Amino acid sequence: MAGLFCFGISKEGSRLGAAMVGENEARISGAWRQPVLAVGLTLWLGAYWFSSDAGIHRLSLFVLVLPGVLLNLGSLKAVMRRESWVYIAVGLLVYQWLSRSWSGGEGDAVSEGYWLDVMMMMVLLGGMLAVAESALVRRWILPTLGVIAALGSLYSLLVYYSDADRSVAEDRLRHMLVYDHGLNPVLTGLLFSFGALVVIGQTTEGGKWRWGWLAALVVVVLGMLASQSRGAILAFGFGGLVFLLLKKRKTVPAVLVSGGTTLAFFGVLMWVQSGTEAAKDLIGRGETGRFEIYGWFFNQMGGLDGVIGKGMGHASTIPEEELGWFIEHPHSIYVTQFFLTGAIGTGLMLLALMMGVQAAWKLAQRGEVLWLALLGGFCIALFFDGSHVFSVFSSGRIEPLLLVFPAAMAVGRVGREEKPKGSHVLPGG
Repeated sequence: MAGLFCFGISKEGSRLGAAMVGENEARISGAWRQPVLAVGLTLWLGAYWFSSDAGIHRLSLFVLVLPGVLLNLGSLKAVMRRESWVYIAVGLLVYQWLSRSWSGGEGDAVSEGYWLDVMMMMVLLGGMLAVAESALVRRWILPTLGVIAALGSLYSLLVYYSDADRSVAEDRLRHMLVYDHGLNPVLTGLLFSFGALVVIGQTTEGGKWRWGWLAALVVVVLGMLASQSRGAILAFGFGGLVFLLLKKRKTVPAVLVSGGTTLAFFGVLMWVQSGTEAAKDLIGRGETGRFEIYGWFFNQMGGLDGVIGKGMGHASTIPEEELGWFIEHPHSIYVTQFFLTGAIGTGLMLLALMMGVQAAWKLAQRGEVLWLALLGGFCIALFFDGSHVFSVFSSGRIEPLLLVFPAAMAVGRVGREEKPKGSHVLPGG
């Protein structure tokens, strides 16, 4: 009897031990899935600062992000079950794809890759949503993007102004890591504005690296200001105000550093004789023909076009003979969306952005302010610039970084359950 009893205990112990080993193996095998996705997504987003080949950058989604999405389908399905935002975004992508059927296909960056664009955006959205709940967003993705932005700004400032024929007062900074001749000043400013807000977010985290982040903030803000992009400055100003109102004392050092850097920059401009004109130009540049451009596009939208749009395959350009100069794109994400997809597509885009803002606001109440600062700032700034938002074939290329990334992250993170104290959290979870 004693032998049978001992045999029963040993058998039950073996089962329990096997179950524990299996559970541990599952935990270990699952621990590297989100890091794979986080690293791949970070590399793809970071490439906005150093990739000069738009085609390779797009295709790299299938190499850098897709494998991580497939490894994290469970996390993605959980977000899809929980958040209706996913279906709004997918519905917009499908509608944009269908709209090409009535566009006539006159030749546009989006029309060239209409089906590939949908696939790539699906992969990008899947990657963002699948990793959104991970602690790696704050531990790895955001700090890495902040470092890349600071290094890119420092490199561009040194290389661009090392040319004796250029001066800060007369030549707007171009980001020199992307093209040999540099990225245009508007996109340069928007990239560094995004990076500056990410760096402000890092300064509010505290910790031993706080002084390093404040030093990085000086460099990125200088790069943004040297681009003399008013949209970038507007986005940064709005985002900084959001941080100050919601983070209060934690944001004061960043505000002082940003303000001091701005005063020093304009002080240098005013000190240089030609800088006076540069400062006046930055402040009083006017709308540079924007309202003429918007008026032209709206005048094309009679009847059914106002409802369904011209279609994503339609060229969103203005010939030189119309306004006296060639217009490459409408210089507004809202005008672009309305022109190509009408009230239906514009309504879907606005709904997706507003749902992202709503999620970001909820997160801000919990202390995560960055997403609201980014979304709010760039929703305002891109009223006067930008092209297609939910597309990797946009002429500006960076709209998915500036708007889709913070919207998807906010939506993916807002519904996560709070971990009780003392609970074990897997690495990256």
